[in-house]
Amino acid sequence: MPTAMKDRIWARIEALGPGKAFIAKDFLDIASRGSIDVALASLTSAGKIRRIRRGLYDLPIMNPGLGGELSPDIDEAARTIARRIRWIIIPDGPWAANLVGLTVSGVDPEGRISLEDGRVLPAGFRHFTHGYAVTAHRSQGQSVDAVIISGDGMRKELFYVAASRGRQSVQVITSDKESLRESVARSSARKSASELARKAGNVLMRSAHRGIIAARQLAMRLSMRETELAPAEIYQHEFRKEQRRERDFGR
Repeated sequence: MPTAMKDRIWARIEALGPGKAFIAKDFLDIASRGSIDVALASLTSAGKIRRIRRGLYDLPIMNPGLGGELSPDIDEAARTIARRIRWIIIPDGPWAANLVGLTVSGVDPEGRISLEDGRVLPAGFRHFTHGYAVTAHRSQGQSVDAVIISGDGMRKELFYVAASRGRQSVQVITSDKESLRESVARSSARKSASELARKAGNVLMRSAHRGIIAARQLAMRLSMRETELAPAEIYQHEFRKEQRRERDFGR
């Protein structure tokens, strides 16, 4: 395995920082998938990175007091898996509160939660439903305050479903803006019978038109060629053609 390639992968992992999770796809611009897998396996054997599960790695954080490795960050692992399989991360409940940095200052006798920034959450807000990530298909019919869409490719209808879930804000995270823009411009909706018939008719018309033009050009070439031949040459030419037909028929 080339040392330069392995060093480039390790340099990128170090730049991510401790606690960050990653997958082989994150290094496809450096080497082929097979070479990346070999490099990651070598770095794992050397103790530089940690294999959380198949295809998922992280740069572990060391506990300064005990000297051992801290457990993987669940949120970071969830985001990395979502990026690999193109899921949509929708923060919900206490996880969403932690992401925006909310701090609880107190709970009144009626169960309402007071935050340090002055806002008050209703008593029913303490009943949470965990939803680290869902697909756009599963999100149909749901509405949340904020939506984070992650992906490099999505059809127009699916993108609309994902983006329309958010009441207040929608964020789109992608590693390839042009690829996402092109895929969103394409529709996966089924065409009606009239649309398919119209398309097929246009193709047939174009094919017929090209056939007519080709036939006219062939006729013109034959006409020009025969007018340039002398009568004797025309006879010999036709005689040779007749001989070829007979030979072909006898085969």
